[in-house]
Amino acid sequence: MSKLKNFIVLFLILCVHGAVFADESIIKVGASSPLVADLVRSIGGNRVEVAIFPKWEGVKAVFWMGKELEPEVYKRIRALEHIPKVGLLGYVPRIDDNPYEYFDALAIKVFVYRVSKVLKRLDPKGWGYYQRNLSRYSLAIDGVFRDGRWSMANFNEKVVYTLSPHFSYLLKGLGLREKRIAVENLKTVKGVVIDNPEQPLEQPLPKGILLVRLMANLNEELNTYLDLLKENIMTLSLALSQIK
Repeated sequence: MSKLKNFIVLFLILCVHGAVFADESIIKVGASSPLVADLVRSIGGNRVEVAIFPKWEGVKAVFWMGKELEPEVYKRIRALEHIPKVGLLGYVPRIDDNPYEYFDALAIKVFVYRVSKVLKRLDPKGWGYYQRNLSRYSLAIDGVFRDGRWSMANFNEKVVYTLSPHFSYLLKGLGLREKRIAVENLKTVKGVVIDNPEQPLEQPLPKGILLVRLMANLNEELNTYLDLLKENIMTLSLALSQIK
């Protein structure tokens, strides 16, 4: 009899527990790109569903890079009438005059904080969950840049030449010196040159130049922001080690 009673009690507990979780609705939000989607998932975890542009049907909030980088996304956002433009939009903040801040640790930490604020508004019950994810992710970002600076310590006196502003904040975050240079002036330099990921160089390079192609977006192998950072740091370290 006691075994039957215990079974009934356990059954009722499981039913109540299941009812509680059945009542928890997953928040559907929109992201402008896989990179932004990864950042949102890092905070939202299993309490959010992230739809990537342009498949934004039924989303409750939208996260994006900003109109400088994503003009088509900006047009779509302006047409979204059901989302308040102030409270439920999250975007990577602009720092200085460079629109490519998504490799800046501070900008990303501000962005994921904005993500957590939006999700807390939409899902107050998940406040603690989002806060824990935010703390863990912020520490993870700090850890990657800290390890990156350590791996670059022997190369701080070297100059890295760049043909675009895409990676300025990554280089600065790693303690490297950057010098912007025009394509026509490449013949005057020696060392590591990083090209523009949107317009990669195809012309023959003068002797003494090591061309490095860093990655600005996610792909099938690198499907998280932290992996993207680590891959670029590894690529840079290898390239710099070949310069005498």
